Amino acid sequence: MKSANQNSTRIDLNPINPINPTSLLVGFSQIDPTMVFIVIAGIAFLILNIFMAKGKQGKTATARWATDAQKSNCQKIAERLIARPKFNNAAYYITEPIGTPVASPQHFKSSTRVFLPQVNRGLLVVGGAGAGKTANLIDPAILSAIAQGFTVALFDFKFGSGGQAETIIPAAIEQGYDVRILAPGFEISQTCNLLDRLQDDQDLASARELVSVIVENTGEDGAKKDSFFDPAGIAVLSGAFLLAKSIAKQENNPDLANLLMVNQILNSTWQVTSEEK
Repeated sequence: MKSANQNSTRIDLNPINPINPTSLLVGFSQIDPTMVFIVIAGIAFLILNIFMAKGKQGKTATARWATDAQKSNCQKIAERLIARPKFNNAAYYITEPIGTPVASPQHFKSSTRVFLPQVNRGLLVVGGAGAGKTANLIDPAILSAIAQGFTVALFDFKFGSGGQAETIIPAAIEQGYDVRILAPGFEISQTCNLLDRLQDDQDLASARELVSVIVENTGEDGAKKDSFFDPAGIAVLSGAFLLAKSIAKQENNPDLANLLMVNQILNSTWQVTSEEK
């Protein structure tokens, strides 16, 4: 049998040596000063970012109900704009109660209208499907623009099946508007001939501008431009536009000045004979 003393384990508890301040100073003196500067700069940068993040609000916004004073101010601004309408500083209005026909700005009481001053900056209407956005706000606002004589460009993706056009077009015709409809596939549709923008076969400036607009709007953002549309290509296409106008003039048929004629000109093979030289 083993004695209790033989089974016991001996543990030596040695006291911890006290820290020597001199040895610490010697250790710090051996650290690279550049590394110390980098660490301090990094800590300072992190702290600065934390404080800046707290004060940065981004492009957020808040919404609240307008006060009576703000409504009154909107009304005063709108009345001044409606009295002297301008396309780049306009005001629309809608009727209260909803559904009352929109009258001309000379025949309504201000208290029965909701004004939308400086609408040229943009207007956002938010609501679920079937909530009444179009009937209660968009259409009345458009009708108020027609009543003031503004030009209206309406995109109606429900054209021919109960869309906005059925409400807006009759009101515009009644006000004496020249209504033009571009709805491919419908008999009522008119055409859009880009070459009508050229005054004649000598209007080189308009031809170049028209080609530039086509080039800028027929490519994807960031995509590589077609090498054809370099300065020489633009000059050729501009010349084709003017040549199409010239052919239409010589044939006394304005309908010949169109993009189909331009396409035929660009795809034609020209051969100069000895007599022409």
